[in-house]
Order: sequence, then structure tokens, then C-alpha cells
Amino acid sequence: MPRQIKKKIAKKLEPENELIGVVERFKEFYDTHKREMLIAEVVIASIIILSITVWGYVAFSRKAALSEQFAGYTTYHNLYQKGDPKNEPKKEQRYQKALEDFQKAYEKGKSPVTLFYIASTYYEMGKKDEAEKTLLELNKQYANDQDILPLSLYKLFELYKGSEKLDKAVETLNQLERLHTPIYKDVVLYQMAEILKKQGKEDEGKKKMEELEKNYPQSPYIPPKPVKEANKPTVQTLPVNIPVSAAGNKPDAQSPPAGGQNPTAAAPVTVPVAAPPAAPPKAPPEKPGK
Repeated sequence: MPRQIKKKIAKKLEPENELIGVVERFKEFYDTHKREMLIAEVVIASIIILSITVWGYVAFSRKAALSEQFAGYTTYHNLYQKGDPKNEPKKEQRYQKALEDFQKAYEKGKSPVTLFYIASTYYEMGKKDEAEKTLLELNKQYANDQDILPLSLYKLFELYKGSEKLDKAVETLNQLERLHTPIYKDVVLYQMAEILKKQGKEDEGKKKMEELEKNYPQSPYIPPKPVKEANKPTVQTLPVNIPVSAAGNKPDAQSPPAGGQNPTAAAPVTVPVAAPPAAPPKAPPEKPGK
């Protein structure tokens, strides 16, 4: 009969002894790889110091950029001197100062808003080439920014339209229309209609206005419709009796008629009186989904 093999039961170490064993093994590993461990410590410490330095620099630069941007904003809109004509600077000086502030802010911290204000300042100063270049740069660098891109494209459209570059203006409107944002959609249709009419394409311009009225019935760019004749107030003549004295004269408010004389009534005189206007027709109900 085979002999049974007895399993050796491992003795459980006390928690204190186990901890001492771990420390001793780590010490042996450290002594064996002392050079590598020193290098690793230096690298980790350098990374920590560099991270803190970069974070501090970015925070400081961002604060400085916002400060410069705010200074440019107040100068651009003339918020400090508004209402004080004596101390109000000339437009050329004001826009030049605002441009310098915006450029400093952009150097310290790049921002699409700051770049947009740089382009707008160029535009107000009459430097259309610099404004166009800056707007194109903004559209390229921040193509995914759905907040600033519509503003930039519309400013670029205004620049092209003012320079009579109608082909580029239409191309910019098409880019604005393709954005996945509802802003300026009604403006695009209205401006397209205006340009098409200017180019002699009356039918195409009329279609754009019809599309505007259909898709955006509350848009302020829809011209008011003429008042129909049925809505105009009508004039009716109502008879009014005015007493006349025996001599054929109207009585004077200061002197009553002589005693014993009864005033005779004259023929009725018709005085035109405007009748109240007819109630305006009710607006047709909006179609569902519009």
C-alpha cells in the first residue's frame, strides 16, 4: 500500500514580519539598482518642477492676455470716454490703440475672439486687405468653432459686399449657410436675394425671398406687406343740426339771442366723421413643423 505524502503547511508570517521582509527586499533592490533609481528620482522631480512652471506660466499668460483683451475691448467701443466729448479721442487714434492692445493679447494667449477683434479693428480703420487676411486666417485656424465662425464669415461677407466683390460675397454666404448652426440663416437668404436682384436675376431673388418668408416667418428681414383697401377706414357723413339765428347768423357764445326771438333751425349740415376701422383679417395659422 503506497505511503501517503503529507503536505507541508506554510507557516503564516506575522504582519510585522511580513512588512519587514518587504522593506528588506526593496532595500536590496535599491542597493543593486542604485544608479538607475537615482536617475529615475531626478527625472520625476524634473517633470514635477517643469509641470508646475508651465502651469504657472500659462495661468499668468492667460491672465495677462485677458487683461490686454479687456483694454482693447474698452478702447474699441470707447466705453471710458463715451458721453465726454472733451476727452473723447479721435476714431483713428482709438482704433490704433485698440489694435495694439488686441495684438498684445493675441501674442500672450491665442484666442479666436481676440483675432476676430483684430480683424474688426482693421475693418473699421479702412484696412480691408489686412482685415480680409486676418478673417481668412481665423476661419482656417478655428474652423470647428461654431460660436465665432458665423461672426467671422458674416464680417467677411460685409467686406466683400462693400468692395463690390459679389462673387466672393455669394461664396461666403454659401459657407455660412452650410454651417450647423441656426444663426444668420434668415440673413443669408435676405442678402442672397438682394445680391441676385443687384445682378439682374429678379426671379432667383424672388425665390429666395419666398423661401425666407416660408422658413422664417418671424424674421425682421421680411418686408412689411402693403395694407389692403378693405382695411382702410371708411368715411361716413352724419347729419348734425346747428341752430342759426333769425338773421341767418350763427349765435355768438358771448351774447344770447334777443328776448322774444326764437331761433329757427337751419337745414342740417353734413360733417364727415371717420368710422371706426374694420377689424384686420386674422393671420393664417402656421403650418405644423415651421
